[in-house]
Amino acid sequence: MAFDTAETVERVPTRLIFGNPRQPRRTFDPGELEDLAASIRENGQQQPTIVTDRPGHELGDWMIVMGERRWRAQCLNGAETMPCIIRRGMSDADVLIFAIVENRQRAEVPPLEEAAAFQAALDEGLTEQQLAEKLGLQQAWRIRERTCLLKLRPEYQALLSKGQIGGSQAFEMAQLSPAFQDRLFKAIRQGECPTYAMLRSVALVLRDEEAQAGFEWGADAEPPPPSANEKMLAKGLERRISQVAAMLRAAIVENEVVAAKKVNPDRAAKMADLLHAMQTDLRRIERSLR
Repeated sequence: MAFDTAETVERVPTRLIFGNPRQPRRTFDPGELEDLAASIRENGQQQPTIVTDRPGHELGDWMIVMGERRWRAQCLNGAETMPCIIRRGMSDADVLIFAIVENRQRAEVPPLEEAAAFQAALDEGLTEQQLAEKLGLQQAWRIRERTCLLKLRPEYQALLSKGQIGGSQAFEMAQLSPAFQDRLFKAIRQGECPTYAMLRSVALVLRDEEAQAGFEWGADAEPPPPSANEKMLAKGLERRISQVAAMLRAAIVENEVVAAKKVNPDRAAKMADLLHAMQTDLRRIERSLR
């Protein structure tokens, strides 16, 4: 991680601090935040929040690296300033890794939130092995075990988030195509998988059946025709991608990039930050399309 390791502790205006938009933890229990706010009112903030500089950002000048709960509690208290450890020059990838580490050390992160955080780190260019090493994981397959949950159908992701299916069940389902996910879920609901060994056995049978079905269909088999809704969604995606590509080309041809930097360097830096954030989304879309 290439950033200025020198740290300072300062009181930073609360209004200039903002949470990391890619914070792995998406849910903060209101009751726990109220308790933390009360504790801070009574005893003060015992541990500073860690922030890094984001000058010119639309949300503020300081982005949280670690300690978002403390910041939220201070906001509840109406504090004008709060103690912060400042680490300058951290990239979005640096911040993401630190956020994942903090959440893994301090609380049990919901599986899908952790999966999304791992995938975001991979989208930054890290390999599974590199990410595992940064997180102190001995086996790189632990990364893949989490990120595969993102392949679950949305309704099954919702059940996982609500605790209505277990992590092992979700993992085995995620190895299958959507249609075969339905079949494994049905088997689970019908009580055919009371133990992990039986769950694994049923899942492997379905995997073999899925692979055999693909072999029997062969490369020349006609895929199911797309539905009207799928055609509409595909057309909409193609239109938006074409619009984005056209706008980017126009910015270069018309020399708008140079003009924007000359007229207002701060606004230009803000646009650069937005483009950096877009790169992650574009890589994700490209990977899915390929």
